[in-house]
Amino acid sequence: MIVGNLTWPGYCNGIYANGVAISNFTFMNFSIAIEVDYSRHIEISNNIIKNCSSGIGCFESNSSVFRGNTIESCSMAISFGGCSNFSLSENKLINNLESLRIAGETLSHYLHYIDSSNTVDGNPMFYLVNASDLVINSVDFPEVGYLGLINCFNISVSDLTLRNTSVLLAYTNNSIVESNTFFGPPSSFALVLDFSYNNQVTNNTFMKCGCSLYNSQRNVFQNNKIITNNTSVPFDVCGDTLSSYINDVDDSNTIDEKPIYYWTNMHDLAVPKNASLVILVNCTNIKVQGINITNIVELVSCQRCIIKNCIIQNNTIERVLYPAIYLKNSTHNYVEGNLIFANGVGVALGSFGSFTTGSKWNEIYNNSIIGNDYALFIIRSCNNKIFHNDFIDNVRQAFLYPGNVTNMWDDGYPSGGNYWSDYEGTDTYSGPYQNITGSDGIGDTPYIINENNIDRYPLMKPWRSLNLKIINLTLTDQNGNQKTTFLKGEIAQFNFTIRNIGSLDLTNGLISVMILDPLNTPIFLCYIFESISQGITKEFIIGYRVPLTAPAGTYTVKVMIFTDWPSEGGTGLDIKTSTFEVS
Repeated sequence: MIVGNLTWPGYCNGIYANGVAISNFTFMNFSIAIEVDYSRHIEISNNIIKNCSSGIGCFESNSSVFRGNTIESCSMAISFGGCSNFSLSENKLINNLESLRIAGETLSHYLHYIDSSNTVDGNPMFYLVNASDLVINSVDFPEVGYLGLINCFNISVSDLTLRNTSVLLAYTNNSIVESNTFFGPPSSFALVLDFSYNNQVTNNTFMKCGCSLYNSQRNVFQNNKIITNNTSVPFDVCGDTLSSYINDVDDSNTIDEKPIYYWTNMHDLAVPKNASLVILVNCTNIKVQGINITNIVELVSCQRCIIKNCIIQNNTIERVLYPAIYLKNSTHNYVEGNLIFANGVGVALGSFGSFTTGSKWNEIYNNSIIGNDYALFIIRSCNNKIFHNDFIDNVRQAFLYPGNVTNMWDDGYPSGGNYWSDYEGTDTYSGPYQNITGSDGIGDTPYIINENNIDRYPLMKPWRSLNLKIINLTLTDQNGNQKTTFLKGEIAQFNFTIRNIGSLDLTNGLISVMILDPLNTPIFLCYIFESISQGITKEFIIGYRVPLTAPAGTYTVKVMIFTDWPSEGGTGLDIKTSTFEVS
């Protein structure tokens, strides 16, 4: 037994042994207070854990006891990954971003004893195993801190209000989740379906949180409302087989009042332009074109689809690398002419489950992929052609796993490859072997991603002829003093600078400024038409008086550049967002 007091900041206290007991400690400001990996018969009791990224994290461990711990103000209180037969009692989880997360690959990984003496913000946790024919509602369960339904059948969950916690259905079938309101946890999933079939999820509201399905199929989603304010992953589906993606999610489901389009086995259609999120499963010849979207476009086992002239931006969710465009086991598709800006991952090519190969023979060209954490994320995918794209200011331009997968990164000479903002080569020579004196707009040396993936003809200038960037966006009062909180009736000024870094002039381009209220509803739109020649920088100031009736909260301002009105075929060139408070 280890007994003591530990209050200094640190990274992690790891347990990789059997029969260990930890009690009466105080852990503060750790990255991971206690980590239990590959262990059994562990007892963690009567500890205080505060202000940590993770309170107690467990992986591939079993037959252990957590009792009487207080975990407060952590990003994640308790997490289990591939664990079984844990007993939790009398634990107090207080003011954590996420209270309990359980993940696994077999039913045994979800079989734990967690009784209602455990609380989340003072409300009891309910973890039901092998239950059936039960109604859980606000009358019989007025306060719910957490709800887990494990290997259950015919359960109805309705009219609950849940804050900063979640509902888990694992190996649970033929059940109903309806008319509930979920508040948080931010940046995570409030409703999780793992290995669950034939359930109905209807008329729920998700505030700044989302919903996840893992290896779950034949579930029906209708009339659910997700409000994100760009703070959460709204809807995520993963599985080990194609059948895991076969669910009935119709366009009555919305994200920020725009419909979700989740199509299965559809052909020869165009996705409507009002889409909030697009998931295509086993589809062919579908066009996703001209959409301004802040969520994912995902193709699962699709062929001959086109993603063209879309603006896909701001998919950077805290702690999540979320791709803007994701092709899973899809072939012969085209990703063309999109602005992919400020996402966790710009474009991902991958596979699902037991497939050893991912997405093949797709073409990704003429895209501006700017300011993402990863521009390209390629997993087990080969023989894709990637050329004439602009990779600008991404934290990492391309990531490939394993490293021996091979893709084509140029269109030969003299057509050329891609523009890479971190390319350091020069342009003194020309020709297929870059050995003829005289520049040709192509770098003299290749751009090397790894030994199997090489852009032989990197471009010296961005490919897309119009390339404008909003290089700053600051908020000030009317006297020019920087400010991010405004009173009702005050004037907020939005100061931004636009620079033309492309090779052509912008003539009568559309510059718009939009403000969204705390519910993500547009309340203000200002636009001007402006010409900006190549190499020129222009500064702009737009004023906005906060209405006396404005509700308090966080407001979002978006500055966008288009070649023309999107409804008239205009293409998005750049977007930048910021927030301010109204008190």
